[in-house]
Amino acid sequence: MKNIKKIKIFIVVGQLDIGGTELHILNVAKNINKEKYEITLFPLKKGGVLEKQFISNGIAVKGNNYNKLGKLGLFLTAVELIFLSIKYKPNIFHFFLPEAYIIGTIFTCFFTNSKRIMSRRSLNIYQKKYMKINMMWLEKTFHKNMDFITGNSSAVCKQLMEEGVNKDKIKLIYNGINVKAFKPRDDNNKSSQSTNISKSDLVIICIANLIPYKGHADLIRAIKLVDKQILGNWRLLLVGRDDGFSEYLRTLIAELNLDKNIKFLGEVENVPSLIENSDIGILCSHQEGFSNSILEYMASGLPTIATDVGGNSEAIINGINGLIVNPYSPYDIGQAILKLANNELLRKEMGSSARETANKKFSMDKCISKYEELYDAAMFGN
Repeated sequence: MKNIKKIKIFIVVGQLDIGGTELHILNVAKNINKEKYEITLFPLKKGGVLEKQFISNGIAVKGNNYNKLGKLGLFLTAVELIFLSIKYKPNIFHFFLPEAYIIGTIFTCFFTNSKRIMSRRSLNIYQKKYMKINMMWLEKTFHKNMDFITGNSSAVCKQLMEEGVNKDKIKLIYNGINVKAFKPRDDNNKSSQSTNISKSDLVIICIANLIPYKGHADLIRAIKLVDKQILGNWRLLLVGRDDGFSEYLRTLIAELNLDKNIKFLGEVENVPSLIENSDIGILCSHQEGFSNSILEYMASGLPTIATDVGGNSEAIINGINGLIVNPYSPYDIGQAILKLANNELLRKEMGSSARETANKKFSMDKCISKYEELYDAAMFGN
């Protein structure tokens, strides 16, 4: 151990497109103590939108691009992981998300001197999608070979214990947010340049990739229910990558005659600016581990409406810094929107409380400290 100048960590992840997990890894890699920890990233699929950001921040991204070769490409990627591991001799392998966990664990099993960590970022509902390979059995088997397993919410950690993971192996690490990067919203400084929306409009923002389980359809139906009851004009901004679901949502919006009120912005780089110019943050997911979007809303002082899934209620205290509603319920979501839309004072009170909570409980410094403690525990014991 004395000969190790830095703790070498190989992070294995599926891809580097914009997503909650990928942005989380970027923030951790940027802010961790680089004098003590050397992070190398190995994505199973190269060329994601965030790859340049990792490299520009001095974080090595290894591996070649075999994306177009299908299953053969995935096999070549796994073989390359073996050779790179031989070359760089990482002290710790850290796997994020199911695909990286399965492939990474199998193809790094030869490196018995290295420690292994898996981070689960969502509830285990995804296991049902992989019934052909019995993902639940595979993961339970691989859990035994991990030195530590992290969850990003108490709800996720509870499921890991239910899967038979020893509680001493499980570490709760909440997502972190750099609150200073988000200005508290201020009506006096509200700008409409980026969205071509009137300053007087009530702006509701939903940051979530366009995937069915993110609940966009519930949100659209919800806002239709209360459309005529909202005082003044309103706009809904949908921010996130289209994973093949936008056509359905656009059709639904047209059927409900909401075309003029709802705007698709796709993937955007300047998220803080958009949030600062919004009035309400919302997330209607059917499943969630712990949402980065919620933390971004809170850091900007937005009152947040979130469904009661995963770790959402660990960040949003119902009635204090936001509203928690039932998932799959357009009626409940609509009533929450109406409650905040027509009460500016309540929005300000909840927003102020939200920013305070983000700063005290979910700061990036706290998150980084937890990861450094995790890596030290893996290397040197508790």
